[in-house]
Amino acid sequence: MSEEKIVGYKVKFNIGKRFRMKVYMTKDYYDVWMNLRDAAIKDVWVEEVELEQSYFIS
Repeated sequence: MSEEKIVGYKVKFNIGKRFRMKVYMTKDYYDVWMNLRDAAIKDVWVEEVELEQSYFIS
């Protein structure tokens, strides 16, 4: 059974020198995260994507 697709963001950022995080966020979650994220996270790559809702943190 296919879920409804929604538009959100694929957010990538480095943690230290060895690890890269990739997280899918809804627009509302991304707006909050940008204001509350750790100050050490500086280089953030954001790509708008359309995926099934189960992929996203919401």
